[in-house]
Amino acid sequence: MPFRNLELEPATIAKLDRCLARTQELAASYGIEAHGEGIRTMLALALIEAASAGEKDEDRLVGFALRALPAYRSLRQSPLP
Repeated sequence: MPFRNLELEPATIAKLDRCLARTQELAASYGIEAHGEGIRTMLALALIEAASAGEKDEDRLVGFALRALPAYRSLRQSPLP
């Protein structure tokens, strides 16, 4: 596991939790199911990856996590409603 020794501050954990909830809400607004355990794990790992790389902006964190979803990337290739 690449994040095994990762230590996050409580404020960062709270931010990532907010971002996870926002990502799931946005995915649902596009008709993408993002509440299964596997999907939540994928989104959480994407958020941790971005945060570990130094990203702090919540909007950019959410965008990064959304792009981890193949269904979202497929939608982005065609015009969104």
